[in-house]
Amino acid sequence: MAGQYWYPHINNDGLIHDLSSWGISISSQQLVKPTPDFVMNTYIACVQKVTGLTEDTIRDPLDVAIASLDEPNTVSPP
Repeated sequence: MAGQYWYPHINNDGLIHDLSSWGISISSQQLVKPTPDFVMNTYIACVQKVTGLTEDTIRDPLDVAIASLDEPNTVSPP
């Protein structure tokens, strides 16, 4: 089934445990009411853990990608 993606089901306690094993500390409250900073910092920590890229390396391209989501008309349709 090309083009279809799935994500494993994991409850909040499991996610907290798994991220903790990577040295990323989060609370249940942060998962229930995430802030933009929390999401960004957690994302960057996960990317760094998986790829070895630092925040300095990915910050500018990430900001550009996020800005394009805020302005969907910047991409012309094919």
